[in-house]
Amino acid sequence: MKLFYRETLKEHIEIFDIMLADLLAEDYPMYKKTIELSIFDGIGFIPEPKSLAISRRFDSKVHKSIDWSLTNDFDLTGIHLWHRNLKRYIPIRLRFHMDSLSQIFTNNPSNFRQEFDLTKIKKKGLTNTRL
Repeated sequence: MKLFYRETLKEHIEIFDIMLADLLAEDYPMYKKTIELSIFDGIGFIPEPKSLAISRRFDSKVHKSIDWSLTNDFDLTGIHLWHRNLKRYIPIRLRFHMDSLSQIFTNNPSNFRQEFDLTKIKKKGLTNTRL
């Protein structure tokens, strides 16, 4: 049924998060490590600024073992996703909090999966802006 194909679900973003961590492993190794140490908790849709929020949680023992003073908060540009309707790669802005993906800025967060092919990710000219 096409009705369910439109919605962006937790599972879709979780797979995207893992694929993105693999793509960025060389540039941001702490991102991949954070993915391995944490548990994907859920997603939410934010109206202003239009975005998709991502939450992760840590086991209490793991949380205590991490030196949180070394973590980074930044916005990342230079990631491109395949736009299904336009048939080309479109740049997207991502926000990272504590070295994990926390927000995807997009015009239509609830239909993010329908608009973009989340398996076709490219990096080109990565730049990060500290928060």
